[in-house]
Amino acid sequence: MEAYIMHNLIAKRKSISCNSLMLRYFNLIELLIVIAIITILIGLLFPALVKAKGMTMQLNCISNLKQVGLGQINYASDNNGWSTPYRPNDANSFFWHEFLTYYDYVQTSQVQVGKPSIFVCPAGMPKVYGKGSGGIGFPLTYGIRYHSHASYSIGRPNVVIGEAAGYANDAYYGHSFGNPSSFLFIADSVFDSPGSTDHGQQGVIWQFTGVSGYKIHLKHGKKANCLFADGHVAGKARGDLIGFYGLVNDNTYYLLSASVTY
Repeated sequence: MEAYIMHNLIAKRKSISCNSLMLRYFNLIELLIVIAIITILIGLLFPALVKAKGMTMQLNCISNLKQVGLGQINYASDNNGWSTPYRPNDANSFFWHEFLTYYDYVQTSQVQVGKPSIFVCPAGMPKVYGKGSGGIGFPLTYGIRYHSHASYSIGRPNVVIGEAAGYANDAYYGHSFGNPSSFLFIADSVFDSPGSTDHGQQGVIWQFTGVSGYKIHLKHGKKANCLFADGHVAGKARGDLIGFYGLVNDNTYYLLSASVTY
């Protein structure tokens, strides 16, 4: 009888041991399967998350530019239709966006160094308002269309170049760009100057020509957000920009490939 009981106990122990081993084996397999599934899901979702983040920054950028455009339009309505200049030809003068804050068209909180700002693209560098290195410390902001130190008649039916302070004999003073809705005014920009401390950071202006310097920056899915003088904002790809936006009179200005960068 005792031998029989011992035999049953041993058999049960073996059964329990086998079952425990099988349970641990299946738990390990299940864990590996779960890990594999999670890895696959991360691989599938990560590009979508990156794209969603990019879209959010692009929308924030559009909102920023629309607010900047409203400030410029209000400024122009109080100044005989003229926009802010890029910067009068005076070492102590304001830059274009500082006119808007100083005269209360935009809140002064928007030009606090190290803080988010409507003058800064959230997809650019830096992502907060700042000043560049060097003597003047050029602001790292969206770029305004550059022609000497002139203003533009964005508040009138026909946009023309104003007489720039210090450039009274400017050959292009008074030249026409057509109506405000087709006048590319302010845009995503970058200072493209390899070797410079500020290389790759946002630029306060954009120019039509030049291998290096201040350029329109295609930073949103190979497009740049562009503010037009009537206040609307549109994303423009390289093909939308190159060769366009010349002067109506003689097409002297052409946006060259060297003036756009990714």
